[in-house]
Amino acid sequence: MSPMRNANGTWNGVAVMARASGLSEDEVAWTFNRLQRLMFREKRTKDEALAIVRRVFHSQNLQLVEALQAADARATSIVSGVFEAEYLDRETYGLVGEVRRVDLAPIQASLQAGSIPVIASLGETIGGQILNVNADFAANELVQVLQPYKIVFLTGTGGLLDADGAVIDSINLSTEYEHLMQQSWLEGGMRVKIEQIKDLLDGLPLASSVSITK
Repeated sequence: MSPMRNANGTWNGVAVMARASGLSEDEVAWTFNRLQRLMFREKRTKDEALAIVRRVFHSQNLQLVEALQAADARATSIVSGVFEAEYLDRETYGLVGEVRRVDLAPIQASLQAGSIPVIASLGETIGGQILNVNADFAANELVQVLQPYKIVFLTGTGGLLDADGAVIDSINLSTEYEHLMQQSWLEGGMRVKIEQIKDLLDGLPLASSVSITK
């Protein structure tokens, strides 16, 4: 999830992130505040910020694997080796990268072993430098290579909400996208998510679909 800063200076999503990462709420709040100072204000990822990102990502990844295994599902933690990346702009953004290539070998090995791959959105340069990559962009690149027939997004709302706050059962983006984007009630993160989903589906087989759930 992407935590957002509230007007009172606190972070929403801290409790959820704490449960997911195995850190205390104080640790997660400190992490977000520290990241804000190191990344958002300076608009670049430094060594210290990247160390925090890696710690949270690795911890979250292991927690998800443990949760799946507790539900009698086999799962494999994959925190590196999938996204080959290059510096976005080293001088401006520091250790921020963009995905250049997706290596499916770790994913295929997990699937062949009958295990669910749980992938962290961290990139690596050819030389082995870890880079912070945008999770949505990384997922997009992965989807384009995998060409799946089904994509599932997990959100707090459990779906796209209409003007009355009710979850919309289904949408055909091939015919309803333009009309949907003109609606005044579609705003913020959900508007961006719909745009991303449209971009994903445009590069997939016609039989592919996307679900948004909790």
